[in-house]
Amino acid sequence: MMIFSNDQQKAFPDRNLSKTALDSFWSPHHPWFIFLLFASYGPSIQIIGQLRFTEAILLLIGAFHAKNIWRATARNELFFAGLFLFTGLCYGLFDFINQGITATTLKKIGTYGLLSLEFLIITWMIDKRSDRIFAALLGFCLSFVIVMTFKITIPNNSFHDHPWLVGLGEALTIIPLVMIAALPRYRLYFFSILLVVTFFHLYFGSRNLSLTTFALWALVAFAALFGSRQAKPFSWPKFLQLAVISGAGLALLITGFFVLLKGAAMPDTMTQKLTRQMDSEFGVVVTSRPDVAAAMIGITKKPLLGYGSGVVDDEVFDNYAKFSSRGHYSIYIEVINHKPTWASNPSHSHLFGAWLDAGFIAAISWVMVVIFCLRLLVIFSYFRSPIMPLTVFIAMSTIWDILFSPGPNRVEMSLALVFLFVVLYKFQYTSSSTNTKPARG
Repeated sequence: MMIFSNDQQKAFPDRNLSKTALDSFWSPHHPWFIFLLFASYGPSIQIIGQLRFTEAILLLIGAFHAKNIWRATARNELFFAGLFLFTGLCYGLFDFINQGITATTLKKIGTYGLLSLEFLIITWMIDKRSDRIFAALLGFCLSFVIVMTFKITIPNNSFHDHPWLVGLGEALTIIPLVMIAALPRYRLYFFSILLVVTFFHLYFGSRNLSLTTFALWALVAFAALFGSRQAKPFSWPKFLQLAVISGAGLALLITGFFVLLKGAAMPDTMTQKLTRQMDSEFGVVVTSRPDVAAAMIGITKKPLLGYGSGVVDDEVFDNYAKFSSRGHYSIYIEVINHKPTWASNPSHSHLFGAWLDAGFIAAISWVMVVIFCLRLLVIFSYFRSPIMPLTVFIAMSTIWDILFSPGPNRVEMSLALVFLFVVLYKFQYTSSSTNTKPARG
């Protein structure tokens, strides 16, 4: 059984559309303008601090259309924007309690304030249109290809050392998924490209992309076998069923990894990385994310107030040094000697970083985003549709980034959430408690 049939020509329909916004190429609603704007993200220069040119353009658009943005913003979207702003205020409050306001505090407040604004502006620009969100995603992904091709210097200094691991791999995964959603008639070609990309995830040693992409393939097969052509509401029985199946699949996948590793069938990069972590006394899980493990232990000491965003706690950093050194004393000493160069506690996580710095209240926004992504993940795992693979991948990637990646990357997170909200409104399968009118005011 195919995941969707040939008669499904569109990922989802655009209803009640107005052509007036498309009259001018330079309109912020025009798909080509949106594509070019986000294609400039990778190559764009920094204006002030870490504010990029692309973000500056977004803020200018927001300033010119502030009244329209406010009136068009749905309550659900305003709720998430408010949560991000609240997280920034929590940093200010709890830093004041813990250590006083520092430059790191102002940076965190600014980051979450900008994330809130950029999310609202991009939401208004996309306006729940599939062609616009596809243009934005393709432009954003293409920006990484441009950076790598032309060797452009960007704020992420490690990009050119490991481009596949630091953005390019995810970008080249999203591109065929967008094309499957936009052009389902040619899905077999794009699924073939996705299969090749999956191999390169293994070849370049990207564990998170390998796991996420393998999980995507499994859920695509699951939807083909057990899904329906009509989206069904979220339910706990479906969640538990999917959790059990995912757990069994993960165990099978990990077993397969170790079988391939023992049989010397894994790419050298992945083999070396896994071998080093398996030799550690702390185990593969802790050694693969030593900063996350150290942050979780640190949270148990100060779960309510946190340590402060500009603090490097001795115990937290010592745990990080032990885990990252994999039991080698010389590496441990080397990591400890670099402690003065750290501006804050190691965490490598949106959620655990906010919790460690500013207490549990600051982490609530990320907990809510994870819940939102999980709901859509469950719904789409039972839905045979051209948009299913892209939605599942973005939901899983967003959850992974929140739990195991530093940040937030403001534009990337905003695009992911806007896409998920577009899907949410198009199919309308949330419960009555989350259904709201599309406009305010």
